[in-house]
Amino acid sequence: MATNARTIGELTRLLVAEIRATLSRLRWTQPDLSERAGVPLRTLEKILRSDSALDVEQLDQIAKAFGISPEELIAAARHNENIYLPNGRLNPELIAGTAPSAETIARIAARHTSSDAG
Repeated sequence: MATNARTIGELTRLLVAEIRATLSRLRWTQPDLSERAGVPLRTLEKILRSDSALDVEQLDQIAKAFGISPEELIAAARHNENIYLPNGRLNPELIAGTAPSAETIARIAARHTSSDAG
């Protein structure tokens, strides 16, 4: 039986992690991306599970849906290589002990201020 299966390489793994992280940052669901990129949902799900390799056309469509070029998506994936785990979540080893974001500081300050008033 002939198959068209391709090995999932390191670049695909990095791209999948970056796509997952971008989905999270944008607060998009997989169906959102599927619709915006014109990639069938089942195909996108397989790509994001690393059950299917990402082809150049799909990469182009996904990058454009994010409002960037494929080259920018690849560059981001390579740059963030150690930041994200393959599932797109932040690597806890790298974020432990990091300074809180300005948003977190503002949220804490607002809670502190409101508790002082009461």
